[in-house]
Amino acid sequence: LCHLGNISYKLGEKMPAEKIREKVKNVPHAIESLDRMLDYLSDNKVDVKKDLLTMGPALYLNPNKENFVGPLAAQANSLLTREYRKPFVVPTENEI
Repeated sequence: LCHLGNISYKLGEKMPAEKIREKVKNVPHAIESLDRMLDYLSDNKVDVKKDLLTMGPALYLNPNKENFVGPLAAQANSLLTREYRKPFVVPTENEI
């Protein structure tokens, strides 16, 4: 799951905390998470009024195929793997 979250982060955009709050205002658990993160950053002397945060897009996963579906599927799926150098190649299902 952390890799999937990282993909959303990589596709995200930097914005002020208040703009993020406006985007997630109808998602209670997102507001709660944002508030916890802002408290943590404040406790650690990070000025979120000066430093922008990154908000990633909502991504939708097909758990059976283990790939993304929806508007950003092509971009997100391209980040699921990478080109590996030999001999450290991860085999595909067809190669197993």
